[in-house]
Amino acid sequence: MSEIDQVLEVARRYIGVTEHPSGSNNVLFNTKYYGRDVSGAQYSWCASFLGYCFWEAKLLELTGFYRKDADYKYNAENIALTNNWVAMSKKLGRWVTHDYSPGDCVLFDWVGDGIANHIGIVESANSSANTLVTIEGNTGNAVRRMTRKVDRAVMGAFRPNYKIKVDETMDVEQFKTLYRQMLKDQAADQPDEWARDAAQAAVERGAFKGDGIDMNWKSPVSRQELAIVMQRLGLL
Repeated sequence: MSEIDQVLEVARRYIGVTEHPSGSNNVLFNTKYYGRDVSGAQYSWCASFLGYCFWEAKLLELTGFYRKDADYKYNAENIALTNNWVAMSKKLGRWVTHDYSPGDCVLFDWVGDGIANHIGIVESANSSANTLVTIEGNTGNAVRRMTRKVDRAVMGAFRPNYKIKVDETMDVEQFKTLYRQMLKDQAADQPDEWARDAAQAAVERGAFKGDGIDMNWKSPVSRQELAIVMQRLGLL
């Protein structure tokens, strides 16, 4: 079983778990995190639920909120604060804003102030419908499976550095996740020495312009991208 599936399996197991009483934020995942029963508006638990899923899957180190040989609440210092997941993902270079995949920890900003106030884990993605199926804690006072539109409320996602075993059979979604991460990892790579002069000439002639951040020199070129390059060079 892949690391992505390990975390998702834990998340699925808790679908339907609710607060007691409803609206109190008194729930298993907070009790584990804080080491005691808590209740009140200050104890929102979408992030502590997600952290708990990684902890139970024995993969908490993938979140960056980790102290070795300690229990969940000590390992995961600050994991209960949703916006800290944004900061940690950027610190680790694991922040993504498109092409979401299973296992991504998607952050929501409901009020549009640039601060994350909800988090869930992506179970599946439908690019044609522009939707995500997520598992989220603290949604209607329970753990629920949700279908979310990828709209302005979706800030981005933390993509943990999941490992996929070499001898493991990958499904299509796992392959897409691995391939997208490979492209992201090599986006800032510079041309090899033998190609540098040609690459510089291509930039000077306007053939290649990059994506606004990186030049993606070592990424594959699709036919539609090749058509754009040819048009820029006046060949069409």
